Order: sequence, then C-alpha cells, then structure tokens
Amino acid sequence: MTETEKNDLFKNIFKKFNYGLYVLGGANSDSEDLIICSWVMQSSYNDGEVVINIDGDRPIYSLIQKAGIFTISVLGIDNLDEAAVCALSREERKEKLGSLNLGRTADDIPYLNNSLAYFECNYTDSVKMKSNVLLVGTPVDGEILSEGESLTLHDYYKLLG
Repeated sequence: MTETEKNDLFKNIFKKFNYGLYVLGGANSDSEDLIICSWVMQSSYNDGEVVINIDGDRPIYSLIQKAGIFTISVLGIDNLDEAAVCALSREERKEKLGSLNLGRTADDIPYLNNSLAYFECNYTDSVKMKSNVLLVGTPVDGEILSEGESLTLHDYYKLLG
C-alpha cells in the first residue's frame, strides 16, 4: 500500500468516527471568539476535567492562554445555524458573531445562550501535538439551558447535504 493509499484509507476510516459538536468560547479585554469543535471529552469522571482538541494556530488558543478561562457550549440539533457561523473562517465569523444569541459568564466569556448547555472552565494545561493542541480545563460553572438531542458531526454533515 502506498503512503497516499494509506492516508486515504485512514481518512475514510476516521470519517466513521462520530463526535458531538460544541462551540469553544474565549475572550480577553481586546478580543473574543467562538469556534466549532468536535473533539471535546471528559478526561476523568472523578476529576471532572475536560480535554478539547483544536488547531494550535487558531487565535482562540492565545485568548484562552491569556485569560485562563474558556467556555464550551453543547450544541443541540436545533443549533445548526449557530454551528455554521462558528465554522466560518475567522474573518467571516467576526462579521457574524453579532447575529448569535450570546450569553456571558461572570468573567465575560461568551457562550451560546440557546445551546443545550454550557460550562465554563479554568484552563489548566495544554499538550502540543504536531499541528493541534489538547487543552485541559476544569469546569467551574455551567447551566443546562434546554432539553433536546445533541448535534453530532454526522447529523451536521447530513443536514448540510
């Protein structure tokens, strides 16, 4: 098997994985951002930490490092429009963030007010990978905002056509 064939095989296998869709929020006094992410997981039931995988070149990473805090909004099946905005390029996203129904934590970190739930985390660590970064956070506050079915990556692709 050639290297290209192997890469194509694994890309197709990885497309079979299913993840929930979330929005990662970060801010400091100068800037704020909300990005879509699908790699969010609870790292330990007892410790309550979460791990988020993002591209290490995304500006939100430096926002989170500086502020020491971030939010995760849990998207529902009805949050397709919000997911689409948060998946845009940074410049396009900046223009459309004002159209989102945002809530703010006591630390002024944005979250999606019409998501299923959100939680705020203290940023505790990160692990640099090849091109991505694993963010580690400890939840400190949050709220269940509505009931409903979680939006998954597979749902998102189906709904987009």
